[in-house]
Amino acid sequence: CSEGSGVVDAEGGYLRSRVDAVGCETCPSGTRSTAFTDLLGKNWQCEPCPAGFYQPNASSSACEPCLVGMYQDSSGQIACIACDALTTTRYPAAVSSRQCNTCPAGLRDLWDQK
Repeated sequence: CSEGSGVVDAEGGYLRSRVDAVGCETCPSGTRSTAFTDLLGKNWQCEPCPAGFYQPNASSSACEPCLVGMYQDSSGQIACIACDALTTTRYPAAVSSRQCNTCPAGLRDLWDQK
């Protein structure tokens, strides 16, 4: 397989090794293509983006972190979830709505002016 794709079994299921592999398929949205090396050399596998990350495009080799003010609590997702109004996360790649906290006073004032 090449970057952007991963090994699949006879039913088209993505595998994490060449055992039972019959071919290669493009990695779907919500996943990334990562390299692995076995006795036959380098190959590629599709793995879900972890919580806190997303990938809207197929055939990608990287997952994107959720931006500040957003979170994603599940793996393999194509988008992040926005925090409720007047709340935000402190850092990118938040994995829970519990990380959405009340905006600091200065930011709340900017929000109220909209």
